[in-house]
Amino acid sequence: MKLCKRCVNPDTGPTIFFDAEGICPVCRYEEEKRKGAIDWDERRRELDGILQWGRENSKCSYDCIVTVSGGKDSTTQALFARDELGAKPLLVSCVYPPEQLHERGAHNLSNLISLGFDTISISLNSKVWKLLMLRGFLKYGNWARSTEMALYAVRIHAAIAYKIPLICYGENPAWTIGEKHGRLGGDASKLKLGNTISGGPTSLLTTDITAKDTHFYFYPPDEYMEYANLRLVYLGFYIQDWSGYNNGQFSKKHGLEVRSDPPERIGDLWGFSALDEDFRIVNQLLKYLKFGFGHGTDQVVEAINSGMMTREEGLELVRKYDGKCDHHYIERFCHYFGISEATFLEVVESLRNHEIWKRNAADEWMLSVERSDPINLELPCGEKSTPGKGLILGRRLDEAQDHLLAGQGDPQGDDHRVLGEGLPIQEQGDDVVPVQAPFLEGLEVLRTRAKTEVGWSAWPAQWCASSCQAKAIHAMRSRAPTW
Repeated sequence: MKLCKRCVNPDTGPTIFFDAEGICPVCRYEEEKRKGAIDWDERRRELDGILQWGRENSKCSYDCIVTVSGGKDSTTQALFARDELGAKPLLVSCVYPPEQLHERGAHNLSNLISLGFDTISISLNSKVWKLLMLRGFLKYGNWARSTEMALYAVRIHAAIAYKIPLICYGENPAWTIGEKHGRLGGDASKLKLGNTISGGPTSLLTTDITAKDTHFYFYPPDEYMEYANLRLVYLGFYIQDWSGYNNGQFSKKHGLEVRSDPPERIGDLWGFSALDEDFRIVNQLLKYLKFGFGHGTDQVVEAINSGMMTREEGLELVRKYDGKCDHHYIERFCHYFGISEATFLEVVESLRNHEIWKRNAADEWMLSVERSDPINLELPCGEKSTPGKGLILGRRLDEAQDHLLAGQGDPQGDDHRVLGEGLPIQEQGDDVVPVQAPFLEGLEVLRTRAKTEVGWSAWPAQWCASSCQAKAIHAMRSRAPTW
């Protein structure tokens, strides 16, 4: 795994691209901003023209749709559209089911509405929602595969239904995390071709869940979208001070409730993410094992480029906090789906990317980074085991689906509990070997075997563990957005 030579962005993201000098697009974009190479006045004129087009082509009293969840980015988008651009936006949100939605998320969406916006919130069938999430987790190691499809598609359906052709999204990920999802400018029309939402949830459908049950998970047919003359834009492309940190600070001043969890529990340095539900923290752990990085890396990339910290300080924060997921969130995740933690661990370990994760002489998992030395980003589990070569998940997926539909929870029940029973077991041909557990903060609660006081476990609980980290964190917390 190679890192950008200026920041800590890895080259393992599904659609990331580095230039010939080994520099990621985020660093190049920020370099252009620092050099004054971007004509922001011209971008504003372009955006004003787009908004005027939206007004002229809308068939109702709204100028555009702004996609929202109630979080930092959508709060920034909505207020920018109304207060800076003078637009009259209709906010559209796809809301998580009550069982998944955190009180904080409900508060933040309510807060955004209270700032003076008309808002449409669409809630989908919670049973279908949950089953699609479970199938996405068991089949792809990505519970959010189906929910992302719905979050994007719902806004398109609303735009066609209300005849509002201009839809405003947030950031172009090419310039914030370095992953290309379509075009590189302000045009968001290729979002539907993104890595996780292309094609809709067809691969997750079953005899129990058909296309009739998943209307809002699919984009409307292309001919409908063409007839509606839709235009999709990234508002973040036109906002000079757009960033996750700035948006968080700005939105806090307008009533946004953020997280207070320390990064050793959630892998988030600022507490501005995963505000409406907790399972995103679990998904970042899964991403960490697949690609070698999580949300902490994205934040550090931004912080380095904005001058909050040096690359060396950023590397230390990534090494210490990236991929963190407290056991509490694992418990909630398993309870929500009615699966055992053994099932969870089995799926999670099957996701480990053996092209970037290697074992050292002590049989500890190491993340292989092409620097002078590998960076150990994981606490060794203390067990020696053979890396998995693909777990037998087909039977587990089918049975879990049947039992979830019947409301009976995980089909394996207590037979596969790991509390007090050591490591869960996976099948490899004629052999039975223990599954190597991934790095999960708090997983020691699951283990009754001897604990190994090495690596991460020996570090203090307080997250500002050194003067350079404390200095970097203080700078991140005190820096006010200029927008």
